[in-house]
Amino acid sequence: MQPLVLSWLDKNPSYKYERLTQATESTWVRRHFTHRTDIISTFTALRDGILRADLERYLFLYASGGIYTDLDTECLKPISSWIPAAYKNCTNLVLGIEGDSLGGPPIDGFTYQVQFSTWTIMAKPRHYLVEQIMNRAQSQIHALAAEQNSTVSEMQVSYMDVMDTTGPGMFADTVYKGLSSATNSSVTSANFTGLTRPRLVGDVLILPVTAFAPGMPHSNAGDVEDEAALVRHLLRGSWKGAHQVQRRTRRISR
Repeated sequence: MQPLVLSWLDKNPSYKYERLTQATESTWVRRHFTHRTDIISTFTALRDGILRADLERYLFLYASGGIYTDLDTECLKPISSWIPAAYKNCTNLVLGIEGDSLGGPPIDGFTYQVQFSTWTIMAKPRHYLVEQIMNRAQSQIHALAAEQNSTVSEMQVSYMDVMDTTGPGMFADTVYKGLSSATNSSVTSANFTGLTRPRLVGDVLILPVTAFAPGMPHSNAGDVEDEAALVRHLLRGSWKGAHQVQRRTRRISR
């Protein structure tokens, strides 16, 4: 078993570890989304591996809850320590900041000044915000196919298409809209820039950048030895080579 996987098992022995593969993922989706034939149809039609993987993580978190994490992540602290005691009874979703431009223009390749990690997410089942992200990803997939006058199976997908369709751009946009609606207020990057302690917004706990993105060469992130560092992401990004990088030519659908 991979050392990175073992880091999760060794630090969290009471947790069940499950890895979906290409041989099992479609069966899993059909079993858990019998009430959403539209989801099943979209998922089974997808041929682009990263769009499929992104949608799958949202489906998993919505149906089962728990922690989703990419295979190229290392667990640095036990999961039981991630949520401060003061927030344990009122937190239903945990997100970590991926990047923070600290008030300047968005970091290159980002959509917002503050964006959230999608490589590690913690949620209770059927959380309203995960449902919104799941539904938004599905609609963005079909919007991309329609823009190309193509089908979900045959459409061409660039790097920025991934970012805006199912990836961090879409994810952040939906988080900000969902939190704003849930709290009847305007929640933007300004609420989280420079964050040094966990912040609870409704039932969503936002962790500072060092929690899930230690060692990043931006955002004033601490290193992996920092007490606040919970997860290390190795940023292997093997999918990027199969997706042409191009200038942003379309905006995230509203």
